[in-house]
Amino acid sequence: ALASIAIVGDVATRWAVPAVVAAVSAAAIKWRLDRPSRPYDASANSVGREYDAWTREGILEHYWGEHIHLG
Repeated sequence: ALASIAIVGDVATRWAVPAVVAAVSAAAIKWRLDRPSRPYDASANSVGREYDAWTREGILEHYWGEHIHLG
């Protein structure tokens, strides 16, 4: 009976260490990927502001023609 407890303990130790390492590694990777690389400024980054910039630069008209503004 004592030998079977030792075998079960050995199996648990053999799998516990890699499982803990994998969990800690996954948490570290998630933490790093969830951090933004630069701050987001909602007032400077809006769809309307980009549309206006594209209109000033003529990008929309170049690819789709003047009719892009009609609908």
